[in-house]
This record gives sequence, C-alpha cells and structure tokens, in this order.
Amino acid sequence: MIDNERLERMYTSEPYNSNIPVLVSEVKSLQRRITELEQAQAWQPIETAPKDGTAILLYAPSEVGRGRTVWPGCYVESYAEWLQIGGGFVDPTHWRPMPDPPEVAGE
Repeated sequence: MIDNERLERMYTSEPYNSNIPVLVSEVKSLQRRITELEQAQAWQPIETAPKDGTAILLYAPSEVGRGRTVWPGCYVESYAEWLQIGGGFVDPTHWRPMPDPPEVAGE
C-alpha cells in the first residue's frame, strides 16, 4: 500500500522534481494493482471456474429467452453439474468470485 505521508513529503519538498520518478513508479504500481483487482472480479468463462465446491456467482442467459440470470452457486462433483444455491441445477456460461461481505461494526 502507498504511504501517503511519504508521498506528501516527496511532493512538497524542494526540489520536488527529483521525486517525480518515484511518484511515477508509485502511480504505475497502483495502476497495475487496480487492473489485477478488476480482473479478479471480472466475469470468466465457466470452464475456468473452481470445481471444488467453492461458492461463486454463476451467470446464464435467461431461460425465458430474454435478459440474464445471476445466482450464487457451486459445482457438485457427485452430479458433475452446477447447482444454484437454494434452487436446482443450472447451465451457466460464466462465473465470478463472490464479493466480500460488508464490514459490520461490532463483528
């Protein structure tokens, strides 16, 4: 993570021009991290999904012909099928990791 105080000192010190390469490096590092996080949360082809029972979000075209449907689900190895949690088996085309739960004060 970036040390904001260090960056502020570098930016406000004289001559701050000497700190520009360090700042550019920090920005590039942050841009790479943002890209990594975006890719980790992007929809992936179902063929790449974990098949170890991990709960994930499943996407499938709507069965009524229009729209889309997203369910929490997991792969059930004993049936070799994807299961909509709280429902039946589904035929998803894409998946993504479950989002982190919200932080709740006192937990």
